[in-house]
Amino acid sequence: MNRRIWSSGVATFAVGACVATGLPTVADKDVERAQTMFPEATRERLESGRQTYTLRCGACHEPYAPALRSPSEWEWAVAEMSERAGLAGERQQLVLQYLQTFSHR
Repeated sequence: MNRRIWSSGVATFAVGACVATGLPTVADKDVERAQTMFPEATRERLESGRQTYTLRCGACHEPYAPALRSPSEWEWAVAEMSERAGLAGERQQLVLQYLQTFSHR
């Protein structure tokens, strides 16, 4: 493994972990709220969306608090940024579900 690539990955993870502390964590009431919008929502899926959002989006900028945008604004923002963040398919949907669940709480 190239040492430069490995150390870069560690730095990205460390930055993402620091930034993530300001994002809401998933509680039972959040799962229930999410299931009204996304029947397939589970705690694990929401946590996966949070982690992906932190690592992928947080690699370029500080992730925005979900409550700063409406669900439709998050839909637009995630669609716009997905290619840059390397998000597609299931990962993109997990991020969007996490953000929309905590949007305008």
